[in-house]
Amino acid sequence: MERLTARLTRLVACLVLVTACGPTATVITTPPPGIAGPPIPSGGLVTLPPPPTVSVPPNSRWQLLSGFPAQNAYELVSLITTPDGFVAAGAAGAPGEGYYGRSQGLVWTSTDGQTWQASADPALLYTEPLKLVALGSDRYLVGDYEPCATSDQACADSNKAGYAVFQSSAGSGWTMLPENTGMRQGTVDGMIAGHDQLLVYGGASDNAVTTTLWRSSNGTDWTASAMPDLQQITAMSATATGFVMFALTFNGSSDIQALVARSSTDGSNFTPLTLPDLSNVPYPEIDGVTTNGSSLVAVGFAEDNQGNDTGLALFSPDGASWSVAHDIDGSFADSDLVDAVAIDRGYLAFGYSYATAAAQNLTARVWFSADGQSWRALADIPGAFTDIDAWGASSQAAVYFTDISNDTSAQDVSTTIFPWYGPLDNLLAF
Repeated sequence: MERLTARLTRLVACLVLVTACGPTATVITTPPPGIAGPPIPSGGLVTLPPPPTVSVPPNSRWQLLSGFPAQNAYELVSLITTPDGFVAAGAAGAPGEGYYGRSQGLVWTSTDGQTWQASADPALLYTEPLKLVALGSDRYLVGDYEPCATSDQACADSNKAGYAVFQSSAGSGWTMLPENTGMRQGTVDGMIAGHDQLLVYGGASDNAVTTTLWRSSNGTDWTASAMPDLQQITAMSATATGFVMFALTFNGSSDIQALVARSSTDGSNFTPLTLPDLSNVPYPEIDGVTTNGSSLVAVGFAEDNQGNDTGLALFSPDGASWSVAHDIDGSFADSDLVDAVAIDRGYLAFGYSYATAAAQNLTARVWFSADGQSWRALADIPGAFTDIDAWGASSQAAVYFTDISNDTSAQDVSTTIFPWYGPLDNLLAF
């Protein structure tokens, strides 16, 4: 069955192009309904299909925000909560190019999760963001930097493309930091921040794509640690005392995949953690982990006895001892839990189920637990979507981004992003 990690690779395209950036970032406040973004560049009009619509019942606990400045983005991939509100990152087509060309990285900010501003910083030109994190007053973004046009072989031969890290200090513009060759030429699966460090995890550029962890205190100087015994790191988080990691291992001789967890006090040396017995849980995987004080929640998916996906949640009161958490309403069935966020009242988990199996459309879902051990589903977001993009929560509300993509021609796909806002008082009311 297709996993969300695979779905988040370029499924959708941007048919309408953004305008070129000037010497400073283009900042767009939330426009009135009907304004999709900047005008189409000169060179001819593009006929767009009508945008898809989603029917929101009058009694819905989720609000579909009108006037979100999508700026023709084809993806919104990462969202974080900061003391100033929410920050999100994604990409649209670069000036003069469509989705299959180069990208323009976009960053959105909001103080309340309802009114948003979009910024197309020149430093993020030709960058497709992957993950956004905050470290103190600084924000860091890792993305795929592709400056070379398809027809520019000389540029391609210069080997400039690859993964790059960008920094924004105290809300200022973005700057590309000096590259780390190993990271640039490898693969990146995620990035976290904590304890005055950045940790990027992915695979090396060798033939084995060896699982690798890069560590830095400033985003410029990196130390790489190879972890060849791990097939892939799937989730990481800073904890009260250090860091926790979840990963998959694979025994080729026995064809067995296993879930493992490790902890570290310094981000460099990791020691194994003992997980609960999951021998009766086929193909377990953890894709998100969060902390609340000394307690931790990890979420993901496994398979049931019929081979269908089912949500999986683990809980630890101290980061050392772990137990399997449970859904008290049976809502984990046929669902994947993608990430978890700690809130004042407990935890939220974000994920999806298949709205229609034949079309592979997704229902965006949210679960709540006051203690990390007993979970129940909250009201589903109305509609069926091609993808769920990004999510987050503050002490007042949850924010969720979904999208619907449509084929417009043999070369392009148009995407409509749907921004959702859910006041926690409404979502958690029984």
